[in-house]
Amino acid sequence: MTEFVAANHNADDTLRRVSETVFSIVQSGGEAKVSITRRSNGTLPLLRHWYALMGEIADIYRMNGAEMKFEAANGKVFSRPFNKDDAHELFTYYLMPIDPQSGKRKSWSRDGRDGMTPASTGERCQALEKLYAYAFDRGWKLSRFADSEYEQLQQRQVA
Repeated sequence: MTEFVAANHNADDTLRRVSETVFSIVQSGGEAKVSITRRSNGTLPLLRHWYALMGEIADIYRMNGAEMKFEAANGKVFSRPFNKDDAHELFTYYLMPIDPQSGKRKSWSRDGRDGMTPASTGERCQALEKLYAYAFDRGWKLSRFADSEYEQLQQRQVA
């Protein structure tokens, strides 16, 4: 089965490839069945929520002296302050599941670019829940966004 994923950045190309594939099958005497589904692999509000928390965690790490150190080819060591992108990489690595089919860690990427497997909305919510638990265990107070998609999904789960 051939599967195509269309996203905003590649919709024209994807639709062209779908059309060519269907035409090729039909032209060779076969039949093609086309099925379209809307993927739910997370939303921008969940990603914004995550990145807001990554900024807060980066601040906590910096206040505790965390730095990113790099060694140059000549052996000289450079360092810079820990930032929200570092926090994102770290916590995505530890809190996102691994795709059982590809063996790769799932990603916050919404469109699967660069060969990444996007995490589902549920997997993203689980990562946020684990992050809040991690922070709570350490006595860190992270922001809760009352009207956020995450909080709405949590309320629906409890009800």
